[in-house]
Amino acid sequence: MRFFSIFKSLVACILLLSLVSSCALFTRTPARKAQHRYIPEEFHNIFLGMAMDNFIQIRENLVLQESFIDFRSVITENINRNGIIGVTYYFDNDNQKPLYEMIIEYDSVNTRDNATKKMLGKPDLETGEWQFQSGEGFDIIAWELDNKLVIAAKLPGTEWE
Repeated sequence: MRFFSIFKSLVACILLLSLVSSCALFTRTPARKAQHRYIPEEFHNIFLGMAMDNFIQIRENLVLQESFIDFRSVITENINRNGIIGVTYYFDNDNQKPLYEMIIEYDSVNTRDNATKKMLGKPDLETGEWQFQSGEGFDIIAWELDNKLVIAAKLPGTEWE
């Protein structure tokens, strides 16, 4: 009888430890998740530095644009939700073709301003830009242009390095 009591306690402890170790409070978040603080929620399944091959398997409504610049590939995507009309993605043409820039077009300057204020806070007073660390060894810069928000990674080997 005592054996079964000890056995039940041991099983309960193992189950409890399994539950605690799988809890989000105790698991490490990948560094790329840090980027999601600076990118609209519609894009949380991608990240700056992501290889183009992986990217095109995840996103929909993509159109490869003809580019007259040989160092990058340009892909556009129609969004048409949550105030976002579409986005233009820049991929470096070297190595694994990493995503290094997103140009998000909003339906108005007001919509863009509300999104940037909520996501990024106030820009630097001198530059009018935002700069953050990615958590992966490169900086992220962002700025507004017309009704667009440009988010770029200073990835090694890309134009923003």
